[in-house]
Formats: sequence, structure tokens, C-alpha cells
Amino acid sequence: MSKNTSPVLSSEEPPTVSDDSTITTTTIREDFVLAAPDKFKDDEPAEESNVSNQDLPQIMNLNCLLLADTTLECSPLHLQHVLHHFENASRIAPGELLFVLTYIIALESGFVAQKHYEEMGSRLHWISSTTSYHSKNVLRLSRLAPNYESNEEQTRFCLKLSSITDMNVTSTDQISALLAAFVTGDFLIVTLSPATSTTAKGYSVALSIGRYVLSMSIKNKPIYQRLKKLDELTNLLREQLFVPMRNQHLYWLSAPIYPSLDAMPPELYDNILQYLSFNQLKILVNVNKSLYNSTINSKHMIKMRA
Repeated sequence: MSKNTSPVLSSEEPPTVSDDSTITTTTIREDFVLAAPDKFKDDEPAEESNVSNQDLPQIMNLNCLLLADTTLECSPLHLQHVLHHFENASRIAPGELLFVLTYIIALESGFVAQKHYEEMGSRLHWISSTTSYHSKNVLRLSRLAPNYESNEEQTRFCLKLSSITDMNVTSTDQISALLAAFVTGDFLIVTLSPATSTTAKGYSVALSIGRYVLSMSIKNKPIYQRLKKLDELTNLLREQLFVPMRNQHLYWLSAPIYPSLDAMPPELYDNILQYLSFNQLKILVNVNKSLYNSTINSKHMIKMRA
């Protein structure tokens, strides 16, 4: 039996920063991306949702931009938004809290809950294959309740995801994936599976719950002080789940995945291939179809075969 999590405002006070900390703050505009952390003004009104943001800070802290940047003194704004959807975030079971962190990392990796994608796709900023992070998307989506399903014991969780891309999508199966997890002992087993209509492979990872989430809450302390090693968790999930799956989606859409030889402009190949011997060119044509076509049709290859 499954149920949807209900978005309810938490009464927990937002985290504070100690006086001796040096903090840089800014708001952001539409085209703000991780590669350009400049100070911009946010002129867009807050997203409609069932969550009141009155108790949340409205200024983004650039020293704590991602989940991996969370410290005992501060947490990123989108983490605070997501946790405010729970009636009593400080009492979330460790296994469920770790799944919520996995969901946040999915948002930072260019994914969105499929339900939210269908409801507000036109209001999302399309992400090119050169990156997977758009801060405006992450903030906007964090204001919506994570609509994952769980059993009554809160030990099994699942959520349908979609990749956000600027490519033309003819079928949602090309960009869909099922994020599922279950608690077994002290571990959370997390899987990311492609749409059943595809023949692509899925990915999985076993996470030690106690390594990333303290099992007991700290009295009168913000919930993010229960979290630890979030940089390690982010790298692990991105490398083993989200980046490989997103790369598969981009491959199905024939989008170049940067950085790679496949992504270079065609006119650059002749300048590079002229330094390779004939035997090296024969090796290059066997890498993949794209490099085969680029190498065979290059002026240098044609000249050497003449």
C-alpha cells in the first residue's frame, strides 16, 4: 500500500548563522547557472505552492549553494524549502530523510519529478547537454512538495523522474527514469531504472544510512545538523546514478555529451587528425559511429588513403 507525502508547513525556525562567519549573499536572475555565480536580482514572483515561505530566508547564500556545501552553520535554500514541506521535519526517519536528500541531489543533477514536469514544463529553464544544474529550476522545484510514494512503514519509496533538456523530445520514455529505494537493516538501497519500453540498463547503489544521517534529532537544533558527509553523498549518487542515466537520455536524443570528441565542431577534426598516423586513424574509427564518420570523411584520412 502506498501513499503520497503531504505538504505541510513545519514550525521549525530557519537556521541561523553564527556572527563570526563570513557570508556572501545574493539573489538570482533567470539565467543564473552554477558556472556564473554573480550577484543578480530576482524579479520573479514566488512560485505558487502549498508552502508558506514567510519563515524562510529569501536571499541565496553563495557560500552554501549546493547540498554538498551544507555545514553546521548553514544549509542551502532549496534544502530548507524541501524540508518545510514536512509537518515535523526533525522527526523524519533516517531512511526517509536519506531518500529526500537523494531527491534533492536529483534536482541538482538536471532531473525533475515527472508530475512536476508535466504540470510546469513550460516554466522550467531547459538545460543543455553542457551542464545539469540550473539554480532557478532547483529553487522553483524545491517549493513543490516531493510527491514520492511510500509504504506505511516508511521503508520503501519511489518517484518517477524526467530529465530536463533543451532537445526535442518525441516520447517521454526517452527522458524518464524511476527512482526507487528501500531500507534493509542499516542500508538504503537506491535504484534508478529507465522506462520499461527501452532496453537501457539501470543503476543502483547501497548507502549506509548512519554514514550520512544521524539517527536521533538534536534538541533545539535545525535538522540539517543531523546530516553529514553530504559532499561524499552527492559525488556518489551523481557518479553512480544520475550522471550515467542523464547521459543515456542525451544519447537517445542524439545530443553531444560534453566534454568529448563527439561534441567538437566538425571543422576542428581536420586540424586535430592531421597529427595522427594512419594506424592511429584506424583505431579512432572503431571508437563509435560518430568518430567513424568524422574520421573517414576528414581531409587528412582521404589524403592518406589516396
